[in-house]
Amino acid sequence: MLCTLFLSFFTSRAYPALHLYNLQEERCNAKEFVKPSPPLKGRIDLVYMWVNSSAPSYRREARYYDKTSPQDFYDLFPTNANLTDTFVELKYAIRSAEMYMGEWIRNIYIIHSDLHGPPNYLSRTHPRLYFVKHSELMPGNVLPTFNRNSIGFSQHHIPGLSEWFLSMNDDYLLLREFNLAHFFKGRQVVVRNGGEGKSDLAPQLRGEEKGQPFSFHRKAQGYDDYVASLAHSASLLADMCGQRARGDDDPHSPVLTWKPAMFEIEKLFPETFNATMSSKFQYRTNFNFDTMYANFMVDTDRGVTERGESRFYEIHTNAANICPSPCDGYENDVSHAGLKELEDRLNGLKDQYWINVQGPGFDDAYRFTRSSTIREYSPKLQKVAREWFETRYPKPSQFEV
Repeated sequence: MLCTLFLSFFTSRAYPALHLYNLQEERCNAKEFVKPSPPLKGRIDLVYMWVNSSAPSYRREARYYDKTSPQDFYDLFPTNANLTDTFVELKYAIRSAEMYMGEWIRNIYIIHSDLHGPPNYLSRTHPRLYFVKHSELMPGNVLPTFNRNSIGFSQHHIPGLSEWFLSMNDDYLLLREFNLAHFFKGRQVVVRNGGEGKSDLAPQLRGEEKGQPFSFHRKAQGYDDYVASLAHSASLLADMCGQRARGDDDPHSPVLTWKPAMFEIEKLFPETFNATMSSKFQYRTNFNFDTMYANFMVDTDRGVTERGESRFYEIHTNAANICPSPCDGYENDVSHAGLKELEDRLNGLKDQYWINVQGPGFDDAYRFTRSSTIREYSPKLQKVAREWFETRYPKPSQFEV
C-alpha cells in the first residue's frame, strides 16, 4: 500500500522520462550513461535544508512520534531562553554565496518543515528566493518528517529546480570566489566521498570484501542509524556495480548535484527510496544523499573523487581543543585557551574556499537537539561566532528583509 501511494504521488508529477539501464547485467557500464554537460553561469540553483527545532509545534510533534526517547528530550533548554535570534547561520551562508558566486546563482530554495515558518530574517517576496515545505516534496501520509535522509533525497522534486543545483546545509559558507573546477572537470562531477581516502567504517561496511556477499543487516550492527545509512548506501551500489572501496563518510561540504542522476537513483532503488521517505527519523536502511549520489556518479563514470582538504575546512566547536562535548555553557564551558583556539582558527583562514561551522555558538541545532544529555550551548562561543559572522560577511544580502 505504501509503495502504491508513493508511486502514485511521484509518477503523477511532470518529470522527464528516463532511460534506465540493466546495471546488474552491465555492471554499471559507463558507456551506457549519458554524461552531463557543465553547468553555466546563472544556471545553478542553491538548495539549503533548514530547520527551526526550537519551534514549539516542531518539538510537540517530534515528542509525539518519537516513542523511544525520554519525554524531556523535547523540553527547551534553557527554558527561559530568548528565541528571537536563533538559527541565523543561514543568513550568513546566503550572504557568502551572494558575495562570492552571485553570477552563478539562478534561484535559491529553502527547504523547511510544515511545522514552522521560514527564517524571519529572509524576504518573503524576493522573486528568486523560494521557501519549499516538506509537503511540496513528499506525500502527506509520511509527514511530518524529522529525517535528514528523506529530506536530502527529496530535493530533486522541487518544482522548477534547475538541472544543476548546489545542495547544502545551512552552515556551509564561501570564503573566496566560487571555482567551478572544484565541483566539475571535463564531463565529471567532482565529489569528496566517492571512494578514495580514509573511511571511518570497517572495511566490510565499505563493500570491500572480495568474493563475499554483502549482508548489510548483519554487518551494520553496532553502528548508529546515521552511520549505518552511509554504509547501506554504499552496499546497495556494491550489490549492483561490484566491489570496490567506496566512500561512506559525510564530507560536510556542498554537493554539486545533477538532477537527472537523482531521478535515476530513485527509479533504480524504489524500495529503498520509499523506505527512506517513510522513516520519520533517520534509520539504518535509509539512503544517505551524500554517500549515495557521490558513489553512484563514480560508479557510472560521471564522477571523480578529490578530497580537497585544502579547499574545504571544518570547525567543530565541541571538539577537544575548543570546548569538549558536552559543552553546555554551565558545568562544562569553553576555557580561555579554547576561545583563543577558535579565534586563531577563524582568523587564520586564508587559502580555503569553503567552511562548515558546527557546534555550540555557531549552530543552534546543538542547543535544541532532541537529546537532553547532549544539548550544548555556550554564550561565550556564540559571542565569538556572531562577531566573526558580522566581520566576515557585513553586507546584508538582497534576500534579507
